[in-house]
Amino acid sequence: MPVMKHGHKIFGGKYLRNILYNPDIGELFKELKYKDSIYIVSGYGNISFQMIMYYLNISKRLWIFQGEKPRLTLNASKKLLMRPLKGAKGILGIGSFATRIYEEILNKPVYNLSYFIDLERFFDIPLKQRNYGKKSLKFLYCGSLIEGKGVDLLVRAFVILRERYQDIELHLIGSGALNQQLISIIPDAFRPDVFFHGFIKWDELHKYYSLGDVFVFPTRYDRWGVAINEALASGLPVITTYNAGAAYDLVLDNYNGFLCPVNSVNSLIEKMEFFIKNKDAICKMGLHARETMKNWTLQKGMERLESIVTDIVP
Repeated sequence: MPVMKHGHKIFGGKYLRNILYNPDIGELFKELKYKDSIYIVSGYGNISFQMIMYYLNISKRLWIFQGEKPRLTLNASKKLLMRPLKGAKGILGIGSFATRIYEEILNKPVYNLSYFIDLERFFDIPLKQRNYGKKSLKFLYCGSLIEGKGVDLLVRAFVILRERYQDIELHLIGSGALNQQLISIIPDAFRPDVFFHGFIKWDELHKYYSLGDVFVFPTRYDRWGVAINEALASGLPVITTYNAGAAYDLVLDNYNGFLCPVNSVNSLIEKMEFFIKNKDAICKMGLHARETMKNWTLQKGMERLESIVTDIVP
């Protein structure tokens, strides 16, 4: 992970019988001693964060909650966990989908503050170096090789397409429990066309995004999906699902990519095949992709946060 250059402390969570808590809860509470500070709490599923939110409410501290999109179905326990959020001065929803859900659940000001990351390295990838499918068209995936990311669907879709077309490749960045299962899906004749790059450090990721022509992220459920930010900034059209939180803010259907229903191999095949048959669209949508991300830089995010806090704080 990149080094954070501002003052910070990292508190890791642990599980005890499926209950997430923070073993350094005492150290966490020491950070709450400043009465004139504004505290931002991210996440409500951690029992330690629950304690902190109740403390902030009781001590009348000024605090803001920041959260990714909750699941649409809220059972009794989820509703109980969200109760202390009513004491927050404001709510930061990570993306428009999350913002809408929190607006429906809480009677509080809700602001859309999506994930903003340092995209400079991805913007610096020269688009003129891409072959845009003039040789082998390269589909790229970046993320954990786990069921939740839907990468098994991508490999199945690629195998079917590879039976129809010769000049296509699949590049997989990441590691995970499905690694061997994915290999077993690929017929021996097609294995030279599928590249498992393994886990890549974030500082090196941009070099691998420069390999691809089209980014495919078939997630079954992602509260956001930062890889979509990176891919669009790299100038890659993105194929993803409606279950990616970032899809609602970043991916414009038939402009900088395509949106697919979740768990649909046929839809993935259809959208991937579109680029195989329409290689000129890769360059056009890639330019649109990078244009989309001009307002999603880290600097823009800092300005947005400052504006929100100024609006919230009396």
